[in-house]
Amino acid sequence: MDVALAQHVASVGYAEFEARVRDLIGARCSRHTDASVANFATVAALRLVRSIKISALAGTLGWFSPDAKEAFSLALANDPDAVAAWDNILTGRHTLAHEQGVAPSLTFRDVQRDIERAKRVVDVFADALDSQ
Repeated sequence: MDVALAQHVASVGYAEFEARVRDLIGARCSRHTDASVANFATVAALRLVRSIKISALAGTLGWFSPDAKEAFSLALANDPDAVAAWDNILTGRHTLAHEQGVAPSLTFRDVQRDIERAKRVVDVFADALDSQ
């Protein structure tokens, strides 16, 4: 029961992180002074973001600027706990969503801890995006 609950919470956490990343991108694109360009960029960016793996997030930032991508990558290189937590949340969600059984080592306590640590990835993403 603990593992099933943990996977469900990981899946909800994943959805929240994905929504937050999309919101951040949309807010950044909406800064353009030409409203039509801003609207187009917002919709295009949201449709292009298909994955929230760390490498995909870095790639998305690279579309804004190489400096944003580099800042994100460097910050996370110094925070392996946040990266591991992020990966654990994604794995828990992936296992549940694709009906691959259960991840026997995943516990509710682990997911609670990982969600808190993984929030750092979203913060670093936001900082890198805002630096442009």
